[in-house]
Amino acid sequence: MKIEIPDEAVGHVVRQDLSSMLAGLRSDLQKHKDGKWCAVFSTNKKEDVEQIKAMIDAFETILRYYGVKEK
Repeated sequence: MKIEIPDEAVGHVVRQDLSSMLAGLRSDLQKHKDGKWCAVFSTNKKEDVEQIKAMIDAFETILRYYGVKEK
């Protein structure tokens, strides 16, 4: 059985998932700021923060492309 999903629904799911992932990255960055290190991308704290910030910027760019205004 083949199920057709409207493009609008797929777009909504993608935007929601990206927004959720962005929120998680922001939470990880806040944990670093609060001294609760969580090693997301690197076991080197400085590199980890740099990578998290880079990913946040990337997600924000993608979400702007999709017309989402993030806080």
